[in-house]
Amino acid sequence: MLQPIEPSAGKPPAETRRILKGIPASPGIAIGKVSVLRQESVLVEERVLRPEEVEAERRRFLQAIARTRRQLEGLRDTMLQSGNGEEARLLETHLLILDDREALESTIEAVRLERRNAEFCYRRVMNRVSDKLEESNSEYFRERTSDLKAVKRRVLRNLLNPASEMAASLNEPHLVFAPDLTPADTAALSPEQLLGFATDHGGRTGHAAILARSRGIPAVVGLANVSDAAEGGELAVVDGTRGIVEISPSPDSLRVYTERRASQQRLAERFASIRSEEAVTKDGVRILLSANVEAPEEARRAVEQGARGIGLLRTEFFFLNRTDPPGEDEQADAYGAAAEAVAPDPVIIRTMDLGGDKLAAYLGSEPGANPFLGLRGIRLMLQHPGLLRSQLRAIYRAAARGNVKIMIPMVSGLEELRIVNRMREDVLRDLRSEGLEHRGEIEAGIMVETPAAIWIADRLAQECDFFSIGSNDLIQYSLAVDRGNERIASLYDPFHPAVLRAIRHVVEAAHAAGIWAGLCGEMASDPVIVPLLVGAGLDELSAGPFFIPAVKSVIRETNAGEARALLDRLLGHSTGGEIGAEARREFARMYPDLAELAEP
Repeated sequence: MLQPIEPSAGKPPAETRRILKGIPASPGIAIGKVSVLRQESVLVEERVLRPEEVEAERRRFLQAIARTRRQLEGLRDTMLQSGNGEEARLLETHLLILDDREALESTIEAVRLERRNAEFCYRRVMNRVSDKLEESNSEYFRERTSDLKAVKRRVLRNLLNPASEMAASLNEPHLVFAPDLTPADTAALSPEQLLGFATDHGGRTGHAAILARSRGIPAVVGLANVSDAAEGGELAVVDGTRGIVEISPSPDSLRVYTERRASQQRLAERFASIRSEEAVTKDGVRILLSANVEAPEEARRAVEQGARGIGLLRTEFFFLNRTDPPGEDEQADAYGAAAEAVAPDPVIIRTMDLGGDKLAAYLGSEPGANPFLGLRGIRLMLQHPGLLRSQLRAIYRAAARGNVKIMIPMVSGLEELRIVNRMREDVLRDLRSEGLEHRGEIEAGIMVETPAAIWIADRLAQECDFFSIGSNDLIQYSLAVDRGNERIASLYDPFHPAVLRAIRHVVEAAHAAGIWAGLCGEMASDPVIVPLLVGAGLDELSAGPFFIPAVKSVIRETNAGEARALLDRLLGHSTGGEIGAEARREFARMYPDLAELAEP
């Protein structure tokens, strides 16, 4: 439970300017007074039970679990009613953790065999799991530790004080500083009162960062000690673009931030004016600008931001946070709803990209020593052909409701593509014989992410309808950099000449074969990189919904011929550092009205 910490009566707010550097989680600048939220401490003592107390203790534990479930379901339903589907889905993660059979049974067994109180046994069980997660090399698994701890705290609180409820509210607009923010924490914070936030823990893939981007709230995470660095009521700045938090800023610094915030607000108004316009360059080259979304319910939000369709509908979250895989009808309804939300524009549905840092327990898979080089994407699904067949059937059925395309992830050879294409033929034959409504002629493409796919792109292009370059993994695999490893994060460089050359090579191979090529991932959301992507000849870009207006503005002020010349010139440099520095200088020169977007 998060509790607001009021300014200490005997300790005036510090007046010394302090600057903290963290991870930029959601762009924008927020200025305001600080409200510090800290986790409520839950004191757990070990207590020995008498034999006749064991059964009552078991019931007390299960009652606390049931109470916790009702609380989380209530928060989830509130989020759904308010249109916050993404936050509701994150609360589903907490419900899945709460109902983990192994954790429940281990706790009950410890109560029975060791005759110890339930809160002591449950805390020990959950601590063992969180310790394992924290030792993981994967940022994704480390980020899930905060979810597990949040569920543990809520259960312990319901065991120790059943009358307590979660309440963390602000009386006026504030910046929130906290050790971390869980979905349940943010559900209790009024959006109107939350100007921005900063957390001690977390990374770009954590729930706090995801929620900040979905709401468009400036945020910085991973600051280590921001919750201890400020007193409640102090003035501070959260710069989510640069990843900086400044506490008690000087008058000069405050003036600069105020001017930058005003500039960003003017840009936002400008972007809003072109949301309904096409992404067409000055010399008439049309780029299909679409959005990456995590779930079908986000499709409408992407359209509101000016996206022309969905360039990447991630479906793995359908298969996570549950004990059984979703059925064909459930998937067909959800995919069809997304298609209707963006019609007549396309929605590209990526088949399950499980494995790597995302696992479904019912698949019986372990992460492995090198999960991103192991059983993931199409490799994993070909070992579970029933699940893949069910998803393909759902996609073809959804295509009857809109413009749907299929995309296969993690392809590294023609063999995989040919197996999927044969399975597609079998699925279509079965749907026809069953008389189920579907659409047979839909485009099917692949994600180009692996070095193997890059260098046989000419062969792959002969047997699919389009390429979508998955820039996040393409960088990771091309540079041999684990993007979840903070110790080598500086090596993960989208400006690296190998990355830009690979993108241009793939586009050329696609066009030579008469198919189109797009790019999804974080590169498409970076306005400074967008001119280089236009210069590479990409036909489509798929960005995060929040970034669509800025990317569209850049495209509309770009001359495609000049962009090609710029990319050629930049590829004359030998390092990503040199390319990135000149790209930012050129961006500020070519787009003076958008120079704010080029800030490092």
